Amino acid sequence: RRGAQRRIAEGVLHEVEEGANALLARAGIDLSVGFRWDRETGGLAMTCDDCGAPFPASTRVRECARCNALRGPKLDERLDVVLSDRSGAADDLAGLAISLSVSSMLRAERGSPWGVVCLDEPFAALDRANRKSLARGLISALVGQWEQSLVIAHDDATMDGMPNRIVITGGPNGSKVERV
Repeated sequence: RRGAQRRIAEGVLHEVEEGANALLARAGIDLSVGFRWDRETGGLAMTCDDCGAPFPASTRVRECARCNALRGPKLDERLDVVLSDRSGAADDLAGLAISLSVSSMLRAERGSPWGVVCLDEPFAALDRANRKSLARGLISALVGQWEQSLVIAHDDATMDGMPNRIVITGGPNGSKVERV
């Protein structure tokens, strides 16, 4: 449970957390992302945290018979994303920041020279008033991390916040492409 794989996973999660929070800060978004690996669920542990030996079902046993470590609480081991704000917009922003952080980390780790990010409707769940300002924040977050960014949006408030736009409109005689 506390072996090498877990330590590697915790290190990667820490790196993703730092990257996501740095991205949100660069964008001027007052939100922080964290990860919690496990939580106490009530009762006592079924196995020793130190050596992995199983404990008997009795709750009277408070020490490991193999290594004499104290018996800890029972933990539910699952990964939870913890946000400083809980709203639909915060969930979407955190998901976007985590995705971009992971992408940036993998790109750097693999030495990939290709720096393109494609986002399809990143702010679709936000209210109209916040879309334009968050689009500007997204630009701040992407500058310096990615050479090219393609953001697909159907909302004028989101598109107005983008520096260069290509507007594609459909019509009876086919699509019309306009650079704005």
